[in-house]
Amino acid sequence: MKHLGAGILYTDGKTALLLHRSKEVRAEPHTWASTGGGIEDGESLEQTAKRESKEEIGSLQGKKIAEFHDKFVMYIYKVAKPFKVKLNDEHTEAKWVPLDEVASYKLHSNFKKEWPRYKKAIEKNTHSFKEWLDGF
Repeated sequence: MKHLGAGILYTDGKTALLLHRSKEVRAEPHTWASTGGGIEDGESLEQTAKRESKEEIGSLQGKKIAEFHDKFVMYIYKVAKPFKVKLNDEHTEAKWVPLDEVASYKLHSNFKKEWPRYKKAIEKNTHSFKEWLDGF
């Protein structure tokens, strides 16, 4: 399968960073999604995701906890706490949205389709050892 692009979805385990796509983007403006974009010549998928993150929010933070490969590759990065972003003209707004509220947003169609898998990976990979023990 040929990959068309890559991005990073940031989470602190309780919220996810969503970006509102501006009218300037080609695909599905006025929807919510993560950072991401097309591959440039000579880039790996992860290089693409990191470059797009720096371009779109002015930052690259956290540690990769999961990745999903489809036509678009999504890396999920865990951060210690929500951070401020500096948006470029591809987005009009950024919000740290509680995980249980993400699906209520007008999401980009591919992001919406994959969100249940992303959410499951976030929940699986962000519980502390204490939270895990409390479940018994």
